[in-house]
Amino acid sequence: MPTPLLITESLIDEINAVVHSYEIPSEFTLRKWERDARALTKKGRDEAADGYQLLGMIATVKCAPDDIEMYFKKALDLKPDSSIIAENLYTALCNILLMRKSYELMMELHRERVLGIEGISDTEFAHMLTLSGHVQTARNLLCNANDDEILKKTKKGGLTVGWVDKVIENLKKASLSENHLSLWVDCAVEAVREKVILLNIPPWQVRVEFEMVPEAGPIIKLLVPTNVEIVVDLNFTVADALGELDIPTVHNLPIISVMTNVN
Repeated sequence: MPTPLLITESLIDEINAVVHSYEIPSEFTLRKWERDARALTKKGRDEAADGYQLLGMIATVKCAPDDIEMYFKKALDLKPDSSIIAENLYTALCNILLMRKSYELMMELHRERVLGIEGISDTEFAHMLTLSGHVQTARNLLCNANDDEILKKTKKGGLTVGWVDKVIENLKKASLSENHLSLWVDCAVEAVREKVILLNIPPWQVRVEFEMVPEAGPIIKLLVPTNVEIVVDLNFTVADALGELDIPTVHNLPIISVMTNVN
């Protein structure tokens, strides 16, 4: 009989492998994961917290945001000081393209981390904050990150200080606020999220990349594992959604482009 620790590590590895790939697990696999995770919830405090966290990760694969929040909060009730559980909650919501919800929960549960009181220096948080429109805080986190962390996490398509600086500069130039940026990005991402769900594409299969093009400026790329025809339709969906927004000028906001990542 595997020990709880080994079960936890094994499940985490399996679930993370799925979320970072394009493999959709079978119902049999999901049931096995849930059975093992629920077994942990009936044990001691630490093991139960791990079990609820695993159920939250499984809910990510199922694209069930209410369950993600419920299970991770149960884990946090058992281990309220665990920054790892909290960060995994925020990441899980981002993985299914709910960046604004992730930010709202971060402000609710760990406001001091957002405001930098603890000196957090994680580029993953900067990524989420940027996609929530909060570029100045994201810049602060990127600048606090050590060189090794930046080099490790800002490979092709990653977020850079230069990209964020250009967005901040463009917002000031057009007298736009971070609220405008938040509305802009959230509208586009939500439009894509709703459409891919209808197409039976799990939102966690959509990848986000950042690019700076000299003649076009900052670009947010949403990479979807589908064919070119559907990508064209998704871009029209995004354009229609953004066209409904009441923003004074959109020329200085990042371009949001849906692309295929299927070779």
